[in-house]
Amino acid sequence: MFIASLFISLDQSLFHSSDITSLRILDRHGALLREVLSSEEGKGRWCSLKEISPNIVNALDATEDARFYRHPGVDPIALARAAWQNLRAGRIASGGSTITMQVIRNVYRPRRTLTEKIREAWYALRLERMMSKDEILLQYLNRVPFGNQTFGIDAAAWLYFEKPAAQLSIAEAAFLIAIPNSPALNDPYRHFTRVRRRQTYVLDRMEQEGRISNAESARAAEEPLVLAPGRTQFKAPHFTTMVLNILPEAERQNLADIYSTLDYNVQKTCELLLKAHLAHLKK
Repeated sequence: MFIASLFISLDQSLFHSSDITSLRILDRHGALLREVLSSEEGKGRWCSLKEISPNIVNALDATEDARFYRHPGVDPIALARAAWQNLRAGRIASGGSTITMQVIRNVYRPRRTLTEKIREAWYALRLERMMSKDEILLQYLNRVPFGNQTFGIDAAAWLYFEKPAAQLSIAEAAFLIAIPNSPALNDPYRHFTRVRRRQTYVLDRMEQEGRISNAESARAAEEPLVLAPGRTQFKAPHFTTMVLNILPEAERQNLADIYSTLDYNVQKTCELLLKAHLAHLKK
């Protein structure tokens, strides 16, 4: 069964963007009113490499897979180093997974067993024959979980810093790349100091790999980071529910953004006036 599975073709439909793309309902000026979770039960927006800051790519490559552009999907050096570290620690301390292997893991969700690890490596080799390095990198950056039901670097940039991924500084990029290592433990809202320590490690790796200078690393380490407040409620609930009710389910799956006719600033003003009038009528 295991041997037979190695010869099954990779299902290209599993690498489509629709499974991680959530549906956003916006007002007429582009303000976010409501975000409907994707089929992965999370928030995500698929973006191209042009829409992602080079700081993110540099931080990812330096931290997760420094030889990404030189290996065929599996890095024997990284695997040997991980095996030695695990042997010394007496436990699983490092996996030695490449970015390509992590893409396979995010798509297929294998169990953490030796057999599945071998299958993961084999599928990674085959994925490298099916996609270019940049396409694989894009799969990773758009699929990797960043905690708080958020998938992909652009959704994470908006959630934690309220800006697109293209505008992330070195410090912000290093901070975000610190999260996927363990999204639950590295939740910025609950363990900010822990993520900051991991950010320092990412900056050190970027400097060691020649992605940034010593001065840039020092400045990034000192840059203050202020997290945006987590979004828990959505705006204009009755209106956005109406929009979803009149939109067929089949059409929703092919959409990422819906620009509505509502002007939320006008809506908010009307609500305040109405509440004030109702309070006056109570007398």
